[in-house]
Amino acid sequence: IRDRSPSRGLDVYKRQIFLYAWFKEHTLIKVGSVIFFFGAAWFVTYAFDQNWIPPLLRILMGLGAASVIYVIGFIRRPVELMQYIVLTALGSAVVFATVLAAQFSFASALLPEAVSLVVLLAAIGYTLWVSYETDTQWLAVTAAVAALFAPQFTGSDPASAVPFLTYLFVIAAGFGAVVLATTWRYVSLTLVIGVSLYLLNISSIPGQKPVVWFFAVLCSVLFLALTSASVLRNRVPLFIDGITLLCTGLLFAYFVHTHALVPALAAFAA
Repeated sequence: IRDRSPSRGLDVYKRQIFLYAWFKEHTLIKVGSVIFFFGAAWFVTYAFDQNWIPPLLRILMGLGAASVIYVIGFIRRPVELMQYIVLTALGSAVVFATVLAAQFSFASALLPEAVSLVVLLAAIGYTLWVSYETDTQWLAVTAAVAALFAPQFTGSDPASAVPFLTYLFVIAAGFGAVVLATTWRYVSLTLVIGVSLYLLNISSIPGQKPVVWFFAVLCSVLFLALTSASVLRNRVPLFIDGITLLCTGLLFAYFVHTHALVPALAAFAA
């Protein structure tokens, strides 16, 4: 006999709401982290407006606050795993906000681009390690999105196609290693969409056709291998596998049509 009571219908509806499902467990630590983040952001902004703190010291304070949050999360790991995960995500958010402020909130950047990128990659690497250690796919997806946007946060110019696309390929390969170890399909899909958008954007720059075609082939092969490996390991293809393969196929087919150096061979490969 089916339970048609209103309370059961409400429960089913609530389970469909992501925020409710996410805040349902460990509500205090999650709400507290959100309040702390916005409260700290407001206080720091007010202090900056009043010029209480020199610019470089502000950046060091932001990185120091992120380090403290990381340490607290690591200490709480044996007690409550969810706190460890949430505090790691919060610490990485503070790092990104600090680097963004250092690059764009002043007349000139306070940190060199290379230093900013290294700091961001360190935070992303730590976040990815925590996601793997705790088997938390959403945290890995967040780290993947952060890695894709990291050059924009540092003020790097994507017009230099070779270094920028090399960075994208290395990031995709690094996250791909985690995908092979975990079969996290959503990480693969995030990488496919992000790298595809960058390739399409850079393909509009004059004189970059051979470079873009080379990296389009490399990335297509990488994504095809990652998705195929996930399917073979699980022996049951999922809907998201089809979406990922479709996006990879469309990416390759587009560049076959627009950038292929040997169109006939590329069309055969497609």
